[in-house]
Amino acid sequence: MKHIQLLFLVLLTATNGFSQFNIEEENCEVISIGQFQELEGFGDIISKLKTENRLTISNASAIKLVSSDSYVAFEQTPDSIVNQHGKIDADDIELILQVTVNENKYLIIVTLYSSFGHAFKYGLSQKNLERIKNIGHVTLPRVGVIKVEGCNGPTVNLSVSNSPRETNKWIKYYLLDLSYNTFTNTRNCRITDAGEECKEMEKVEIFGVYSSQSCPMPPFAKVETEISNNRICIRNILPPRHKMNESHLEVYDLWDTTTKYREIEKTDFDSIANFILNSGLLQINFHYANPETDGPIAFKTGVCSYGYVIETSWGEIELPISDNRDYNVPDIVSEFNGLFYDILDKYFNEYEPEFDLYLKLREK
Repeated sequence: MKHIQLLFLVLLTATNGFSQFNIEEENCEVISIGQFQELEGFGDIISKLKTENRLTISNASAIKLVSSDSYVAFEQTPDSIVNQHGKIDADDIELILQVTVNENKYLIIVTLYSSFGHAFKYGLSQKNLERIKNIGHVTLPRVGVIKVEGCNGPTVNLSVSNSPRETNKWIKYYLLDLSYNTFTNTRNCRITDAGEECKEMEKVEIFGVYSSQSCPMPPFAKVETEISNNRICIRNILPPRHKMNESHLEVYDLWDTTTKYREIEKTDFDSIANFILNSGLLQINFHYANPETDGPIAFKTGVCSYGYVIETSWGEIELPISDNRDYNVPDIVSEFNGLFYDILDKYFNEYEPEFDLYLKLREK
């Protein structure tokens, strides 16, 4: 009889598909799939979810980085990978929470596809669905179950742990912050007889990335191209006109110093930020080149120089790629350079500075 009762409990858990059923706090309640289907707006919620991509551009970029399939790694684009994996389906739902924040009720829906976790917020009164931004790649292991550790105001703490029957026991912790609309993996822990041995996930914010390009030819312009979370900005910086030789004034006056702007999709900047955060770029040895230079670290193409600066909450990080000597450049830096130019290509066809303008004028 005990075996039959145990089997019934296992089947009941599998049917509901969630880690717990009646966790209630002042502003937080886990609901089962059955309860979810009985909600008045169930059809509207599912319809809206089915318009959302299973993967983001940053997920697709990560897939390209680690794929052993040459077609995926070198021929597919992040956009084509996102399209290939399609839209969210009801079977992708792993957890549903009903929360109350400032007297407003929301459903929080956590999905899992190809190990990537995503969260969505649905306003029960406004009837709008919003994707919660992942800080870094949020991966949810399929071998574990999602458990709600607690709710405190606008924050929800989650965890995923493996089976107690397994030899190597671990638990991962996550935070949903509805004030900032963010979903992040906060720490990973190994469970031992002495307790939990945890590694905190380092929090770093990416503010923007800019490149600086210059050539030692009149009018000695420096072109800075910046990608931030809402736009691309290209600005041309010239030295003071009175410092120019008279023979250089013609090209100086012809140089376009108008700052160019393009509004960009947030997912494009997110793809750059997530690459920096999750590709290992922040963990490489930045002294792989040790260039001897008085100015910013840069690489030179011919006689022209080009360098990157990543602006983070840790401070500014400079990336050497090549100078007038050969560097042993890590592949990850080259991949970052390619991603940066892919985003520029999407919004600008004319972003390359006309450093040959002086030469063209001289040939007249």
